[in-house]
Amino acid sequence: VAEGGEEEEAQGTLSVECVGFSHSHPRWFASGGMDGRVCVWDSAAGQRRAVLPHGGGVTRLRWHPTLPVLYTASTDRCVRVWAAHTGQCLATLTGHRDMILDMAVAFGAGEGGEDVIVTGSDDRTAKVWVVDPGA
Repeated sequence: VAEGGEEEEAQGTLSVECVGFSHSHPRWFASGGMDGRVCVWDSAAGQRRAVLPHGGGVTRLRWHPTLPVLYTASTDRCVRVWAAHTGQCLATLTGHRDMILDMAVAFGAGEGGEDVIVTGSDDRTAKVWVVDPGA
């Protein structure tokens, strides 16, 4: 990560599938790839803050709009909820029988204000989870 379009030599041997900026910490962004890692970056410092491991390639990521929380989906058939500032996995959501190809999050849409996550998988199903990221 560097200004002027230069890249830091932190590339893996497999493709980067998803990227996104944090809403609560605008200088942070994350990248997820087929190497099974989500990297959280600090663009101001020009360095990686954390590496968050999945058991398979990371296909999607979404940042919570007000918390330093990151949702990730993977070919390992799981969704993980991360505290991006500590690198701690807050929850692992399972149930798909094949890789997760897409994920959407409706923030605060649950009956009690929880986040609602919808995933689509190669197992020909869509699954819905309700998560309280602040719990």
